Amino acid sequence: MSARIAHAALGLAALAFAAAAAAGPVPRLAVEGAHVRAAPPGAPVLAGYMTLRNPGPRPVAVTGAASPDFERVEIHRTVVRDGVARMEPVPRLEIAPGETVRLEPGGMHLMLIGPRRDLRPGDRVRLTLRLGDGTEQALELPVRRTGGGAMHTHGGHSPEAHGR
Repeated sequence: MSARIAHAALGLAALAFAAAAAAGPVPRLAVEGAHVRAAPPGAPVLAGYMTLRNPGPRPVAVTGAASPDFERVEIHRTVVRDGVARMEPVPRLEIAPGETVRLEPGGMHLMLIGPRRDLRPGDRVRLTLRLGDGTEQALELPVRRTGGGAMHTHGGHSPEAHGR
């Protein structure tokens, strides 16, 4: 009888393995155009931009970010209230299957607080996105000059100017 139990257990284990394999790998985000906007030396806050696309069959949540090049990284969104633009933290960014989310000036963006070194165009910043399932996705963002309004350069701004 124990041989039957062992055989049944082995069969169940094989089914569980096949089900896990069919579910596919942990969802990952496709990342395009990722970069950090250059700011004057000594700027206390910089901004990061990118396009995130979920090519997988399940939702993916970004729950945070970190970088050894900054004291803190936060996802923020621009909100206009009573004619005043403010930056508000986004604690969780849900990206549905097939959906694309842009982190860009005037909308959601990465707020890179407390640079640990001066960053110049051409430098690279290591960044890790924390995902809702407990995994992480490592990125490397080039620092570059980009056009746009002064509202989102973050150069010379303090976190307090962003609703902190």
